[in-house]
Amino acid sequence: MIEITGLLLGGALIGLGLFGMRYAYQLTRFGEQIDAIGSKQRFSDVEPAEWNVSLSRALSLIVVLTGIVIIILALID
Repeated sequence: MIEITGLLLGGALIGLGLFGMRYAYQLTRFGEQIDAIGSKQRFSDVEPAEWNVSLSRALSLIVVLTGIVIIILALID
């Protein structure tokens, strides 16, 4: 029998992961802007480091792969 909760959770993880991969730069820049609160640097001058953007993309890919595994397990069960 197909587990509907597994399908929903897997689908949500895939969606969030793809969103994170697509908008990794914007999400990382937003995080850097939050970190800049209280400093003398303006929000418009904040730029994320390339390693931080790459890390965000890699973690989003892991979320997508986890969602795929959950969907496969829900279909097998």
